[in-house]
Amino acid sequence: PGAPPAPPPPPPRPGARCCALAVAAWPRPPRPGTGGARAPWIVPPPAISSALRDAGEAGDAGASIARALVWQAWQWVEAALSRACALDAPSRRADALDTLTQYIAAVLVSTSVIGTVDLRDEVLAAVIGRHDEILLTHLIGVLRAVADSPPETRGGAGFGQLAEYCNGRLEDRVARPLRAADDWSIQIPAGCDCELCETLAGFLADSDERTLEWPLNTDRRSHVHRRLDAFELPVRHVTRRTGRPYTLVLTKTDDLFEREQAQRRRDESD
Repeated sequence: PGAPPAPPPPPPRPGARCCALAVAAWPRPPRPGTGGARAPWIVPPPAISSALRDAGEAGDAGASIARALVWQAWQWVEAALSRACALDAPSRRADALDTLTQYIAAVLVSTSVIGTVDLRDEVLAAVIGRHDEILLTHLIGVLRAVADSPPETRGGAGFGQLAEYCNGRLEDRVARPLRAADDWSIQIPAGCDCELCETLAGFLADSDERTLEWPLNTDRRSHVHRRLDAFELPVRHVTRRTGRPYTLVLTKTDDLFEREQAQRRRDESD
């Protein structure tokens, strides 16, 4: 009998462009806070990037795939960051941003591992360029996440620049004068310009006025309740159910001062 036919040749290895397109087509992970699992593939990019970079067999394709992975991770993180910063409730916003600190740190470390200076600069510009008071605390969390990393990794990833920015902003905040003991002014974020919210904003901004008794029907009271609850403002709001219409009683609370004092202590310790 004749020799068996030769096996077919193996399929060609996918090139860098093919792999990059495949990475871009991966299913997107769920948003933070939506109840789905976190995106575990975002956490280990430094290890994955290092392995791809060092895979001699892959050559330039390995580096290209690593860049595609890190870029894809950053696209997700940047979108999640914008959504988190846009949340009204401070507690929900803080939880979402806390979740993202490890991802921002991982992406920056990965840019150092694979030498993508342009992406590193894009990430730094995105987080520093916001000049966001809310984000500052969480950027310090990013620095803490890499505190034990090798110095060469931290420097190459731009953490020195990030630390310099955070230090400058913290010094500015600590240098601000403390709120006066009789200053009851509160700023409500923008979002509604109806006549009810104009009256509410005027009361909140008044540094002397602490209580407002406001006769309102049910729907109008509900709108004010929702606005105060949405932003978790230090204002007690209760309905006095006598007369018609009932009276909404707003009272600014001592939590206004306690929150600012707690933030000052955190800033000084950081």
